[in-house]
Amino acid sequence: MIQVIEEFGAYIVIAPGLALAHARPGPDVNRDGLSVVTLDDPVVFGHPHNDPVSVVIGLAVTSPEAHVSSVAELANVFNDPDAIPALAAAGDVAEVQRILTLSEEEAAR
Repeated sequence: MIQVIEEFGAYIVIAPGLALAHARPGPDVNRDGLSVVTLDDPVVFGHPHNDPVSVVIGLAVTSPEAHVSSVAELANVFNDPDAIPALAAAGDVAEVQRILTLSEEEAAR
């Protein structure tokens, strides 16, 4: 991931304060997974508009279909302008899950 960012730039920084670290499905992915990392000290990736990053989402999927649907679901979550700051301020896993679930429900309406 570091080599790819060094070569291609900060393409994983997809919105102000948000990075989505993911790769294509492949043999290194044992099962689908999602991680959310919040940073007390935001990190500068070198993106001209969306740095610094305070929330990093890690996505691992086992199939191309899961990759497309997972990215689409996350895009719906982050259509809510309050989602990134809320995640950055979340104090525990339950709060992160609540934010992601509420945003998904709102997107479905």
